[in-house]
Amino acid sequence: QSRALGGAIAIMPNKKITVNIGDSATDPTNHTTFLGNESGNGGAIYNYVADLNITNATFSNNRATLEGGAIFNDRYSMNNQGVLNLDNVTFSNNYARTGTPEDTIKNDIENRGTLNFVHNASTLDGGVFGYYYGTTNFNLDDNEEMNIGANTFISQKNININSGIVTAESGFSLTPSSKLTNNANLNIKSGWMLPSQAEGQENEYINNGTMTLGSATDDVEFLHTKLTNNGLIQGSTGNDNKLCNNGSTITNNVGATINMDIANSPFATLGVTDEDLLAYQNGELDATEDAALIALISGSEIGAAIDAGTLDAATLSSTTLDETNIA
Repeated sequence: QSRALGGAIAIMPNKKITVNIGDSATDPTNHTTFLGNESGNGGAIYNYVADLNITNATFSNNRATLEGGAIFNDRYSMNNQGVLNLDNVTFSNNYARTGTPEDTIKNDIENRGTLNFVHNASTLDGGVFGYYYGTTNFNLDDNEEMNIGANTFISQKNININSGIVTAESGFSLTPSSKLTNNANLNIKSGWMLPSQAEGQENEYINNGTMTLGSATDDVEFLHTKLTNNGLIQGSTGNDNKLCNNGSTITNNVGATINMDIANSPFATLGVTDEDLLAYQNGELDATEDAALIALISGSEIGAAIDAGTLDAATLSSTTLDETNIA
């Protein structure tokens, strides 16, 4: 079925209501499947400002021609927004549009309100998007682990790990001036903590629990980030990971521990090439599409030298990039 909002269900109340789909308390074997639905926003479900509780459910092969491959959790304002509670919910092969109608990506949830993963861990396949909107909370059982999975991102304004164990194979993608707070156990295996952000748009990480960073091959990059550690930050077991600081502020408060070497990262590890620098010098980078790259270069020692006219980008080589650190 295809319609503008919610291929299977559209919840659009004119006042705050509560909607329940599934009930593990009365019948733990009860299971709901949303399969092959399609709409503009919210391939299977569109929720506008209601409190929506979904328990024991599967969302598979749903598609949104705009946003929210399986679910679109919307808002009217900061004080009037959808609340989506997921308990033992599995997502697989849900898609949403990005760019042209033919350009789609795996996407489970568009969250512009509040999303809570509760009790029994759910399984993501296409991640959670919201960019400048949305708060995602992990409220798991204390010893329960939720693995977000490879190539699956959570992009939100605020992310809170309140209990349980959260493992992010590909990291988190926060919007400019956003915050992640870990009050439990957080494992981030990707080499990137955040996308490139310009100075003045610093994201904030607050660790009040245990944060394990890096993988067998990856160090972890902090770019324009304010990191405050009140607990324990450590590298992956058995690996000599480094915590790479690129224009960031790292504070380790009294009683807290960082068991990782902190070092500035070479330009090349950030994906900046000598061709990028030449394009920067010649003014060929697009102010909108290449904003993050421009901010990264302009805030570096090399960028400052190019801007001052004391360095010709055409003379640079990959060796130079490997040996040059971010200011």
